[in-house]
Amino acid sequence: MRTVVSVGLIALPIACGSSGNLGAADAGEGGHDSAGGGRHHDSASPGPEAGTDSSSDAPSSDGDGVMGAAAFVGTWARTIVVTITCPGMTTPDMQLIKTDIVITLGTAPDTIVGTQTGGCSTTYTVSGNVASSMVGMDVCTDIIGPYGCGTLTQAKHTFTLSSDGKTIAQAAQGTLTQPFDGGTVDCDDVATGTFIKK
Repeated sequence: MRTVVSVGLIALPIACGSSGNLGAADAGEGGHDSAGGGRHHDSASPGPEAGTDSSSDAPSSDGDGVMGAAAFVGTWARTIVVTITCPGMTTPDMQLIKTDIVITLGTAPDTIVGTQTGGCSTTYTVSGNVASSMVGMDVCTDIIGPYGCGTLTQAKHTFTLSSDGKTIAQAAQGTLTQPFDGGTVDCDDVATGTFIKK
């Protein structure tokens, strides 16, 4: 079972199925990687089609900055704080995530695909400088939580691109379902953070 090593108020997650040893290369890695979401290892979302290039995805500017799906494309360094609150908890579980996310164009116009460290991919629809995940399609498994590995279903997940195209603000809120006491427990999962383009 996946465990959490606590460092003050911040918990550093260890990938499901690991030995439980936290090495220097693992600090701040793995675990609750949400593409927004690293912590994810599975998804039903399709990946990008090779050679996909739609004129509607080309970056554009209306004087307020770069916009459109292509403006999100690239490799981004993420710093995310995840707060998990479960029934009966007196203190929420907090995780600091520092991993990369790779964003590519999706197969449909005005879409992008974010692929986290660990393999979980999520498709987003882009409008202007905001990308939003598709409701019911933003699901990742093998997500670390206070009670072990679970499944994260996002109810709201957005990327907001800065006017200079160099940073993204992430906001996500969903439900983390984990095994607990012979059944399951649903916990609130909130993630906020910043991506910096590499």
